[in-house]
Amino acid sequence: MFKFFIKLLLLALIALVVLPFISINGKPPLLKWSDLKMPSLPMPSSDSIGNGDNVKFYKWQDAQGQWHMSNTPPPDGINAKQLVINPNANVLPAVETPTTKQQSSQKAEPKIEQRNPLTLSNKDVKKVMEAAKNVQKLVDDRQKIYDQF
Repeated sequence: MFKFFIKLLLLALIALVVLPFISINGKPPLLKWSDLKMPSLPMPSSDSIGNGDNVKFYKWQDAQGQWHMSNTPPPDGINAKQLVINPNANVLPAVETPTTKQQSSQKAEPKIEQRNPLTLSNKDVKKVMEAAKNVQKLVDDRQKIYDQF
């Protein structure tokens, strides 16, 4: 009984899909296969791609607390922040790394010798703390960049 119901449902589905394309009693069909087309989507103009022009975006928060971003200004009376973005630039600046030439000219620092994985000398603790501060500064700088958007 269950298989019969499934077959009947499948047959009804096929009929619903095919019937609009069938001519009945000499009348034209409701749809033609040539009527089925993909919608035409607006393409960005070639003027705005790769020419170095900055793109303006607007960012604002509505009364319900939802954030909106658009390339068109918001309605009058809404305070929006205008963001200007260069589409040909990286969103985040690259992290500076020493070049091979700089690395070879610098004296190689001795490796930290650990006597016990849980103990560090005072000198090693200072190095670890300085490295952690540098990482925190990098994270804070990136967060400021994200907050601009």
